Amino acid sequence: MRRQLLAGVLALPLAMVVSLAGAEPIGNVGDLNGDAFGTPPQDVRRQLALADGVAQDEFVEVPGAGGITIIFVDGSAFHLGSNSSAKLDKFLYDPAAANGNGVVQLGQGVFRFISAPGTSHEGLEIQTPNSVIGIRGTDVVVAVNYQSGTSVGTLEGLAEARSKQTGQVVAVPPGDVAAIGLDGNATVGKAPVAADQIACWLGGDEYICLASLGGSSASGSAAAPSTFSGNEGQDSEGTAEAAASDPDPGTDPGDPGSDPGNDPGNDPTDPGADPGAGDPNGGGGVGDGDP
Repeated sequence: MRRQLLAGVLALPLAMVVSLAGAEPIGNVGDLNGDAFGTPPQDVRRQLALADGVAQDEFVEVPGAGGITIIFVDGSAFHLGSNSSAKLDKFLYDPAAANGNGVVQLGQGVFRFISAPGTSHEGLEIQTPNSVIGIRGTDVVVAVNYQSGTSVGTLEGLAEARSKQTGQVVAVPPGDVAAIGLDGNATVGKAPVAADQIACWLGGDEYICLASLGGSSASGSAAAPSTFSGNEGQDSEGTAEAAASDPDPGTDPGDPGSDPGNDPGNDPTDPGADPGAGDPNGGGGVGDGDP
């Protein structure tokens, strides 16, 4: 899969990087893996390339596998994973106050927002079809599924999720995951993984799992675990669930890691290195209770 990485783009004024038909860009493409497209307001759909500017009200989409990172004018990074789309309603930044605000509307998919160091985004809203998410100096992952709702996980900082249907608000501190269902009910609980692994577990997308400030997956701040399968923390429809309803939190009765038929490693003729002796995880699966 094609990969592009923009080196040093943050050091260049956006006006020097690209022009959007005379409009002042609110950000630019800082990283690209695969194909991504943008549709500026009152313009045609275009394929995005590294260093391209993005405009207010632009619709950005990754229709297949891969991902794209938008670097906003304050240096914050907005990552879209595979099969994801978002509308960049607006993004305003006051350098004197180190404050950014605006609205980003998410479609179905998985997303990650990482604030630039020293910036405040208390005026920024991330909207999904059934929720509104506020952030404060945050590294947050959001998964949206039209059939089941929205899930929010926080790695750093603080997120606050509000149900559009009921108005219920839940705080999501680091290490927690919230689920906002289509019925308007919002729940929050501890993730079954460490905070720095929530992006991999909740997002279920390699690009989001490896994303870091500046968009370089190669040097991501949340490296994928060696057993990353792309579906951790997701239900059969692909929507991330909160810890309270995780289908495989490590207590799966079908594979508790102590069933002799699951090859626990106490067979003198088979010390547990055989992945095919009744245990699809070979005694080393993560999140299914194996030792």
